[in-house]
Amino acid sequence: MLTLGLSSEPLRKGATGSHLQKFTVRPESVEVVEGGDVLLTCVVENQQGKAQWTKDGFALVRRGGGAGEHHLAITGATLTEDGEYQCQVGPTSVSPPIWAAANVTVILPPSGVSIVGWGDGAQVEVLAGTSLNLDCEVLGGRPAPRVAWMRGGAPLPPELQDDSTRVSSEPRRWDTRSRLTVNTLPADDGVPYTCRALHPTLASPATLIPNAPSQPSPMEATVTLSVLRESPGATNHHRLHPGRGGRGGGAAHHHLYLQGGNPRPWVLWYRNGNLLDDTTTTSSFLSSSSDGGQEEVGVAKVVVNAHELVLTPQEDTALLECRVSNDLLKEPLVANVTLTVYYAPASVSIRGPAQVGAGDTLNLTCETSDSNPPASITWTLQGEVVENSKSVVAKDGAGGWVTSSRVSQRVDSAAVSPLRVECRALNPAVEQVIRRTTTITVTRPAGPPVFQD
Repeated sequence: MLTLGLSSEPLRKGATGSHLQKFTVRPESVEVVEGGDVLLTCVVENQQGKAQWTKDGFALVRRGGGAGEHHLAITGATLTEDGEYQCQVGPTSVSPPIWAAANVTVILPPSGVSIVGWGDGAQVEVLAGTSLNLDCEVLGGRPAPRVAWMRGGAPLPPELQDDSTRVSSEPRRWDTRSRLTVNTLPADDGVPYTCRALHPTLASPATLIPNAPSQPSPMEATVTLSVLRESPGATNHHRLHPGRGGRGGGAAHHHLYLQGGNPRPWVLWYRNGNLLDDTTTTSSFLSSSSDGGQEEVGVAKVVVNAHELVLTPQEDTALLECRVSNDLLKEPLVANVTLTVYYAPASVSIRGPAQVGAGDTLNLTCETSDSNPPASITWTLQGEVVENSKSVVAKDGAGGWVTSSRVSQRVDSAAVSPLRVECRALNPAVEQVIRRTTTITVTRPAGPPVFQD
């Protein structure tokens, strides 16, 4: 809508020398966001001719001669108000015509932004080491919009993008297309790439054109890369090493951490070739990297299979194997360990006579059940350690070791009956003692008869 400001009554006096009609305030060119308001000012001194405003050479409003202000107000500007405006004052017999021009440029925000072929927030799968073209279109802006690219929220250098502008299908507007070429690395996995439209109508509140209606800011589209690679990144094994042992009855914690790997790898534990655990989970941790002397801290994702294995004698010499695979691996990655479990004998037994004659030799044998490593045997007779025992160690069919010990001891003729005998088995690796105690009756021949009163 156009409105002409009021003028004062004309002055009827001659115009010579310094009294010629002239502009003291000229209209100035201005940009306005569609829907905004504009005021073009025009002040004439010593006005004598008739004043009028024109747009692109066509008269808008005509007023009589006189000295005064001639202001043109535009409210709710649309594209029809875009053009060149002139404040004109006609000639008289004593004064030539004068005019002053200004341009009104109506600017319009882009109608949309998109990354071609992908919806906003889409995940783009790409093989590591390949080149990926991301094309961004910003449509329908006036003037032509510009484009900025960001990686993970950080601006990318403009020289990495190739931009072009074309006339839009919408009248008096322009479209901009920008191509960003990404040479994908494993570090790009999970990283968002954002295309942001740059335009005066989308500026921050501090730089918006005065009197422009509020506009959404920013206008952008984002995709997230999913970088496919056949091998996981750094691995970290926490496990029992070959030759190291755990105590029987305890638990061994076996963890395999895999940083990276895309598609997401599967982590499986096997025991002697049989599937043991397939509970693969994903977790995150803080990671840091150094590039050119600057350290960057971020969140890294890892795939984890944490298996807890209860250690029993049956786990001794078991082959524990971890296999890692994904859809791109031809063969799984494999790591394995042979378990060594230390355990004490579950029991000991004593073989020998239940009675022995005074003065005779007592022969006893003590034998352990299987243990690892072999147990050592100690004898005591009536609480005193017997020194002349002999031990033999043999491999047990179950995989452990059996220790047997034989002792021969002459029974004193004055020995107290019964004799208390103890066999002690000690596993030095687990410091656990297993005991077995027995009693043996000492017999004596009858003595000479004794007469009693």
